[in-house]
Amino acid sequence: MAGRRELERRLRALGDIDTILGVMKNLALMETGKLSRILVAQREMVKSLEATAADFLTFYPQPQRPAVETSVILMFGSQRGLCGDFNDLLIAALPLIEHEGSTSLKVAIGAKLVGRLQADVHLNGPHAVEEIGPVIHTVMETINTLLARTDDGHPLELSALCHDPDSGVVVRPLAPLSGQIKQSEFPEDFPPHLNITPAAFFAHLTEQHLLAAITEVFHRSLMSENHFRLNHIEGASRRMERRTGELKRKQTLARQEEIIEEIEAILSGVGIDEAEAGGVKTVFAPGEKSCSAD
Repeated sequence: MAGRRELERRLRALGDIDTILGVMKNLALMETGKLSRILVAQREMVKSLEATAADFLTFYPQPQRPAVETSVILMFGSQRGLCGDFNDLLIAALPLIEHEGSTSLKVAIGAKLVGRLQADVHLNGPHAVEEIGPVIHTVMETINTLLARTDDGHPLELSALCHDPDSGVVVRPLAPLSGQIKQSEFPEDFPPHLNITPAAFFAHLTEQHLLAAITEVFHRSLMSENHFRLNHIEGASRRMERRTGELKRKQTLARQEEIIEEIEAILSGVGIDEAEAGGVKTVFAPGEKSCSAD
């Protein structure tokens, strides 16, 4: 059994770790609170753009595009650790979505995917909600660069492999927009009035939808990451509680052993002989006179 001082050192270390975990848990709770308020508005924005696209395509169907030869997969991993198997589940799902007979370019987003995944591009992800905007700007620039690499006349298929807080690991198509939208079952009687050509309008609509969809995916992925982190921290806290209880029990036993050793040292150091230990007391000390009368 380890000494009492060593046990005390371990208990202090566990206490420090528990304090850090508590701070991280509070931060994750704050992030989920902010994300829950944002996601509702983002979902409504994406639905509105898709409804507009469905109405538009009802009256202005777009020409059939050539078969897809290049697909880009955005993998939304985590920038920070302590989130369990968040990244492992993404990596395990990747072979299920790669298209046979087509070129698949992988863009890994998140520092925790670097070194664990063979990707064409590695990008840093956001630590918090406030960092999503700059990361989206970098992702859009990367998509434009990949578009420039493709052959003319062949569209680029863009999809996201990410965690959804409601559905787990999902594959979400992002582009082309016409392949995701179904024409409205109840079309309007009159076509939408456009101030620009249908082709230009659809190009602008596609760009707006792509930006809104990627923004929503980032927020939903970050929400899932924080859920994973909360579950991981709670599991770690429970294990630490069990470990702390075990160390305290050992500390109590070590203290009892020290007390016993101290008592034995006291008993052996006061000059008590075997007779005194057995209950026989000395009446007269050596050299003392009797108290009898003369």
